[in-house]
Amino acid sequence: MKKYAVVDLTVINLTPHKVVIINERGKCVFPPSGKIARVAYDRTESWSCHFPDPSGLVTITFLRESKLYPDASLPDPREGVLYIVSRDVAQHNLDRSDLIVPDTENAIRDDKGRIIGVPGFVVFAK
Repeated sequence: MKKYAVVDLTVINLTPHKVVIINERGKCVFPPSGKIARVAYDRTESWSCHFPDPSGLVTITFLRESKLYPDASLPDPREGVLYIVSRDVAQHNLDRSDLIVPDTENAIRDDKGRIIGVPGFVVFAK
């Protein structure tokens, strides 16, 4: 006899898009909550271009420095709550096991190649 655990969870979509899960069990839609979690960057870019030396080589260097700021748009963890976030947000908050990301690598697409759903979620927590 199989035993199943019943878990009462709240799932809050912190992306600007509806998330549609489509799998063998059916279809489930998570509408946007109206709040969006984002990663804030301060980027500094610089270019360096060296003209040909006697051998004819050209050196081009591009440097982008990114400074990550704490994300005030991400709610604190709450018991029994999972947050749907972008991959970028999840990967910058690896200490959070309550962040779930739509599995877009295995997305279900229509005949024009547009994503119409995903089979589930992935977690990037440590």
